[in-house]
Amino acid sequence: MLSFAKLRQAVDMLAPAHMPMGDVRVWEDGREVFSYHTGFRDADRRVQITGEEIYPAYSMTKLLTAALLLQALDEGIVRLNDRLADYIPEFGEMSVREIDGRQVSVRKSRTPITLLHLITMTAGLNYDLNLLKKLPTVASVSQLAAHPLSFEPGSHWQYSLCHDVLGAVLELAYGKKLRDLFRERFFAPLGMGHSCLLGELKDLSPLTPQFKAAKGGYVPCATNTGFTPCPESDSGGAGLVCTAGDYALFLDAFASGRLVNGSIVPLLEQYALTGAQAADVSWPQLKGYSYTLGMRIPAESGVYDFGWGGAAGAYALMDFDRKTSLTFFTNLLGGDEVLCHFSLRDALYECLKN
Repeated sequence: MLSFAKLRQAVDMLAPAHMPMGDVRVWEDGREVFSYHTGFRDADRRVQITGEEIYPAYSMTKLLTAALLLQALDEGIVRLNDRLADYIPEFGEMSVREIDGRQVSVRKSRTPITLLHLITMTAGLNYDLNLLKKLPTVASVSQLAAHPLSFEPGSHWQYSLCHDVLGAVLELAYGKKLRDLFRERFFAPLGMGHSCLLGELKDLSPLTPQFKAAKGGYVPCATNTGFTPCPESDSGGAGLVCTAGDYALFLDAFASGRLVNGSIVPLLEQYALTGAQAADVSWPQLKGYSYTLGMRIPAESGVYDFGWGGAAGAYALMDFDRKTSLTFFTNLLGGDEVLCHFSLRDALYECLKN
């Protein structure tokens, strides 16, 4: 039987010294093999977490949107080379901002945005939440089309609102709201009973109090709701709220091949970034990785996992060969993701060796 003592030690090194709380789950092909939580939900460190906390998942939402797209591809509902404008006509005539020294100009885009550009973050969009309007999902993201792209679609990689636009496309392709698609395809069948999209909450009281990094530690702060401009809008990029246990159920189904067709890994490898696109993936927490269909992908020898993270320190790891996944939740904005995620990853693989 595997020992996960080193992974437990890694979590203990993080919480509550560097972050208020830590909840980790490891699953292997439909079976939970390790679960541990520690830390506090209050600034005075008096109320210990129970493992049932509901967190804003932020960008961990992107893996659900990626899984939904992969299902839609498998079902023939959409294709990667579909033009975005075929679903949202406002994106039919786009402009591109060009910078030459101190000169900024705008020209007409030569390349139509496709669904492949959206899922690989190469569409040229940015992450300006102020551009999202208080409108239902499709109408809200349609407003983005009025603003110039950062580059010609397909030429570079830039983390952006691409998954929010993709969520709107999937709403139109299936003829259902994104929250209903997530419920029908993930929450209900997988038993994710404490999961929903942020717009479905009448108030934020069910959410675990959030913190932000500060000199010498961390302090309480408000949950960032800017990704969901109004209750009628669903964010495919950052709208999920859930427990660590719920997310672990989703991640296990994904990693074990029960959620998406078994040909997923070759497809991910086929569409991994190359050239100038790959060079743009230069974040410290992505050292050794590139990016593919909605997630990080190994780009160096000795790196095996796929997945993503969230703004409040959450971390998702999938090893498709081992059918193993790791889910980690904390609730700290602005923390050291390099320290957190790499220590958890490395500890997990040390445990798997034994």
